[in-house]
Formats: sequence, C-alpha cells, structure tokens
Amino acid sequence: MRAMNIVTSAVRLGRRPKKGTNIFPIIIRVTYQRIPNYFSTPVSMTPEDFRKLSSPRLGEKLICIKKKLEQEHDRVKEIIGSIQPFSMTEFRRRFSSTTQNIKTIPSKSFAGVRNLKLNSYVRESGSIRLSEIDLYKAGLRHNNRKYARVRSDIDFLQWGELADIFGRYINKLIGENRIGTSEMYFVSLISLLEFHGDLRLKDINISFLTKYEEWMIAKGNSCTTVGMYLRNLRAICNLCIEEGLMVNTMYPFGRRKYQIPSGVNTKKALDLSTIKLLYDHQPLTNNPDELMVRDLWFFMFFGNGMNPRDLAMLKFKNLEGEYIRFIRQKTKNTTRSRQQMITVYLNNDMKSAIHKWGNPHHDLNNYLFPVLRPEISPYTERELLQAFIKKMNKWMKIICLSEGVNNKVRCMEARHTFSTVLKRSGASPEFIRESLGHMDLKTTNNYLDSFEDDVKKEYSLKLLGFKNLADGVRPNVPTSEQVETVEDKLKTN
Repeated sequence: MRAMNIVTSAVRLGRRPKKGTNIFPIIIRVTYQRIPNYFSTPVSMTPEDFRKLSSPRLGEKLICIKKKLEQEHDRVKEIIGSIQPFSMTEFRRRFSSTTQNIKTIPSKSFAGVRNLKLNSYVRESGSIRLSEIDLYKAGLRHNNRKYARVRSDIDFLQWGELADIFGRYINKLIGENRIGTSEMYFVSLISLLEFHGDLRLKDINISFLTKYEEWMIAKGNSCTTVGMYLRNLRAICNLCIEEGLMVNTMYPFGRRKYQIPSGVNTKKALDLSTIKLLYDHQPLTNNPDELMVRDLWFFMFFGNGMNPRDLAMLKFKNLEGEYIRFIRQKTKNTTRSRQQMITVYLNNDMKSAIHKWGNPHHDLNNYLFPVLRPEISPYTERELLQAFIKKMNKWMKIICLSEGVNNKVRCMEARHTFSTVLKRSGASPEFIRESLGHMDLKTTNNYLDSFEDDVKKEYSLKLLGFKNLADGVRPNVPTSEQVETVEDKLKTN
C-alpha cells in the first residue's frame, strides 16, 4: 500500500529467531516520511517455510498462515486509512489496542518488559507508565545492554508520549546512518525515563528540568553530562514546536527560564616537551600495535588534528599528490549547504605511516588504513570504530607510563594539541578555524589551550620594566616655565 508518504511492505522475517529455535517472528514494515517502523504479527515460522509462501502450491498449514498474514496486512491498511491526518503515534496506539501483544517487535532483549506483572504498570491516558523500579527490572539502565541493539526494533510508544517522539527522531538518524548521534539521543531518553517514567510533553517544565539536574548531580554525574542530555531534550522540544505539538508558551528553555548547565572546558593540549617524548618513544613490546598506535596518533596530530573517525574513513581517493583533502564526518550531514574541505599537507611522517600501516591495495575507493571494511552495516562500522579508539587509548596510556608522562593522552588530545601548537606559533585564529574545519570561531576557541606558564611569566616580568629605569630619570617631565604658563591660564579662566 502506498498513500501520501506512507508505504507498507509485505510481511517479512524478523531479525532474530526465538531462543533456541530456528523460528522467526513475522513482521510488517510501515514506512512514513522515509522512516521505517516495524510491527509484529501473531505468526512465527522458519525461513524455509517463509520462502514457500510465494509458491503457487501450498499445503493446508501454509495456506492458513498465508491467509492470517494477509488479514494482518489488511488490518494495517485499514488503520492507516482511518487516521486523517496521519500520525505514526496514533497509528501505534490503534495498532497496539487491537492486538494481544503490546510490543510491536518481539525481542529477546526486552523480555523483561513483557514479563513484568500487569499491576506494575499504571495506565494513564491510554498509555503505559513505567515506574523507576520497572525500568530497572526491564534492564533500561545505562550500564547494561538489555535493550535491542538495533534501536529501530524498539517500540518507543510503550514508554510514553515523549519517548515516542524521541524514537521517531532516533529512527530518522538511523536512516541517515548517523548511528553515534542516535545513540546519544537514546541514552538521553533512557536517563530521562529513569528519572520519570512515561514522560509527556506537558511534564517538561522548569521545575522538572531543575529537579532532573539535581538528581543527576546527586548520582555523581558531571555538569557536562547533564548538559549533553538536556541539549538533546531541547532539540526534541524544538522539533515539537516545528510540528505543532508544543506551543511556545510551554517551551521551558532560554533566558529567564531554565538554562542548561555547561561544564568546565578542560584543556587537553600537550606541551612541546611531552610531544617530543612521545615522538621519540621506542617500543617496549613485540606487539606491532604499540608502534602502529604511536604512528597513527601522530598522523592525526599532523593531519590538522583529525579525529579517529575521519582517520578511519579516509580513502585513497582523498590523496592528491602531497595533500590529503577530506570533509569531516561530524559535519557532513549538518552543513550540507556549506561543506568545508580540509586540506592537509603530507609530511614524511604521515607518508611513512601510510607505507607501514596502510592497506596494501590502493584502489581509489579502498580505505587508507584497515580500520573499517567495505560494505558493512552502520552498526558494525560504529563497533569497529569504537574498538579502534579503545585500542588507541589503551596503547597511548602504556606509552605515556613508560615515558613518565603524567598527562592523559588519548585520541582527542591530538586535536587539542594541534590547535594549541598553532596558536603558540603565532597562527591566526581564522587559520586555525579553517584547519580544524569549524564553521564558528567560538568552537575553535574551545579547543585552544591557554599559554604555557613560561610565556605568562615572560609577559608578567614586562610589567616590571619601569624598575629598570635609571634613578632620577623622568621622561617627558615639563619644565618650570611650562608649569607657570599652565597655572597662569588656569587663573585667567
């Protein structure tokens, strides 16, 4: 069925079989505004039987199953046709109210939710309210992975009105392959639900935000974490205003309202002596990863402070003679109208790193370094990238300990150190901004460290320069005749 911007697909197999079996749930996909949403059916079957459904000759059992699936598909079409104007939130509500299974996707990861006793729920306004203890039992906390790995498999509606809006935006981000950003919104949502289950838009006010901040700080979270979660909530509220789901008078953020806390920007730049220690480091183990990590850290440092994802996404087509040209992955989707190309000069150390650790096959579309693989899913890409960052940080910690460096040196320090070294070398803020690929100079200033102590001492001593003047020397002191002339003019006036 295709109506307006709604597309329903035929039934298909779910992602995971039932525990200990080869039986998969059968689901129906409803795509609205290019965002896929998945809904379960009462039917489960093996992949072999599912493939037989398209056969013209079916046994009595498969005929019954096929008829049941057609009825389910017709029910989906009927619900869609009855909602004018169409709303995915309303569709989920009606679909759930006419099916025995509240969840739209059977998932082993959410077995805890299904098995909670009914009296542990509080039904309000046709939705399900989860208390804090229910969320804990259901495994929806930050420190475990009892929720579905693929977030689009989750029925966010069961967690409340605001969760459903979060879920729609999370699915949109997933559709754009922005997995890291979608994870940040998901973690923010889970934190908010831990504080208050079944959040509704009308619950988001200044009092709620203040209490949430106090609750987060009491749990030992930093202001930086609180600010990160609440900025995501603010973005969702802005989206709701655009869609007409929230009026401006309800908006709780802004001047003379609730202001999101900002953490202290800890400077992470290394001084030149520390950089030299790391550069001159000699491997202490036979593990090639130690030398590779050191070389790739300096590749990022020399490469305009590129981050690990930019390094991993580099391909041979980004090489142009003595230069590398690339667009930052972080801003590729958010600044499409004004993409900024970053140009990096390839020095000998960077060329050596490519020669030693680069992919042996120099196809233009092949990755420069073997961190990622072609044709992998966005989730696998993210997991490989996280494993790479973990390896980098682990070995840099070992290298620092062996060299007696007390600073915490991770991947992010390469970027901060690059920008700060340029600043102390006299480079203009505009040049540093362009090198880092920032659109706003304020963002660049967050990366720049303050000047080193010896520079501050040098300028402080200049304030004492007057002490070096010879005794009795008073430059530009007026003569007695000049003083008398001034006094006469004053008397006259």
